[in-house]
Amino acid sequence: MADSNPAGIPNNVQMFKDALAIVSDELFEQNSVTQIWAPDPNVVRGTNDAREIQIASLFMEGLGFYGGGDGTAVGHQLGTGYPTGAMTLEWNTYKLPNDRAKRFDFDKLDVAHSRDQGTVGRGYAEFIRTKVIPEVDADAINSVFKARNTMGAVGGATPVYPEGTEVAPLLTGTAITSANILGKLTEIIEGVQRASDQDMVQLMLNWDYSQALNNSTEAQKMRLVNGAGMPEIEKISNVVTAINGIPVIRVRRNRMLDTMTKGPKGFTGTSNLVALATPPGVVQRVVSDEDIKIINPEINQHVRGWSLFYATYYGTFVPKYKIPAVGALTVPAPGGG
Repeated sequence: MADSNPAGIPNNVQMFKDALAIVSDELFEQNSVTQIWAPDPNVVRGTNDAREIQIASLFMEGLGFYGGGDGTAVGHQLGTGYPTGAMTLEWNTYKLPNDRAKRFDFDKLDVAHSRDQGTVGRGYAEFIRTKVIPEVDADAINSVFKARNTMGAVGGATPVYPEGTEVAPLLTGTAITSANILGKLTEIIEGVQRASDQDMVQLMLNWDYSQALNNSTEAQKMRLVNGAGMPEIEKISNVVTAINGIPVIRVRRNRMLDTMTKGPKGFTGTSNLVALATPPGVVQRVVSDEDIKIINPEINQHVRGWSLFYATYYGTFVPKYKIPAVGALTVPAPGGG
């Protein structure tokens, strides 16, 4: 009896779509450097508009004097003398700015001749890994940098920050060398720590400057101090993985963009961004549920084969009052611009 499904494509199209969605989630977990910015599901929710999301912010008051006076009252009797405070969970609506999509057609004979169940699935996974994730990462990093570079004037007026607001460094205009990179990264880290009042910092470093960090004078000193008794192979392969306890996340240059343009076949940009530092929980990078459609050859009106339709909304947001806590380091544009 002839094989009614020679290509091995599941007859249950919905099952296949569900499997592709799981593959996409796993690929983001494994390959996206901005996955650390993915929000807690408990603080993000959808709306009736597929392009809109809501992100929760919690606001509360500080301590007051017991008894409502000058603080001299003593004795804490339940329900008596406790100053009333407000605690508010506020849902703010954001519109996902990126509406991106692509259609792929698979010739029925080519798929059938391959005798490979994973032809369509492997193509989809490679597309997510090499095209979708780099664009989402690049857009997220670029969006955070733009917000910090303009102090919030992206798509709106610059917010007014209270006098005395601590602002993390935005270091520009200096060529980066092995002699100065560690000092500048340390300056950014400490600035973010002061501005956010947090010790932990998420530090992303452009891979192009990784070697400069590894060869920095201070890094070499640390190797001399800490390298006693290490096997030679470990000394050779030793790289700077943390600065003052802050992990260094190395990012490919095509994702560390200070400018970015999206087009019909992907994205381009300039990679003058050396480092970006943020406190945990400040950045919210949201990728909506991907819309995946699969058309089988029997009903496909586009080609004589399988068609895979992919669409997604995504965007990255930084609450305006937290933008000053973002730090960045850039180099001059080529040609001195």
